[in-house]
Amino acid sequence: MSRKNKGLTLVELAVVMALLALLAVLSFSSVKSWLAAYQAERETKVVLSFLSQARLRALQEKKKFFVAFGSRTLTLYEDTDQDGSFDAATDQKAETLNLKYEITWNGGNGVLPVTERGTFDLYGAGAPGGKTLCWRTVENPSLARARPSTDCLYISFVQVRPGKLQDPAGVCNKDNCQGK
Repeated sequence: MSRKNKGLTLVELAVVMALLALLAVLSFSSVKSWLAAYQAERETKVVLSFLSQARLRALQEKKKFFVAFGSRTLTLYEDTDQDGSFDAATDQKAETLNLKYEITWNGGNGVLPVTERGTFDLYGAGAPGGKTLCWRTVENPSLARARPSTDCLYISFVQVRPGKLQDPAGVCNKDNCQGK
């Protein structure tokens, strides 16, 4: 007796549904990792823009500014008392940038002065030499699998250069932040 093909059996349908569910789970994991990498790279670019705007504003207004680093914030202060040193009580808060990921800053006291000439005063940010701002996997475990292409910024007197941490769980410094 020949059997006419009248559709799928319940078993065949269950197998197809299981395969589709498996594909969805695998795709979701991949998309989630890609999204975390994208968000970290985007955040790096936003911070780069924030620091560039701080330099531009100091240059245009011919005033000293300070960028204060929190674990998930960057705050720009204007040196309103014009004493050349940062004091959150007397200097006026100009702008705050909230971040999704926790950052690590190797600049000593957590403040980056921006001079009237639009340069970064690295002497006022701890020991002389370039400073580094990092999004490390130690503070941000969701980035461990994502591995964004940009996860650190190296800051010199006149520029901010994006980079990639060679050891994402390592020290936040110039040697670990390789320029792109």
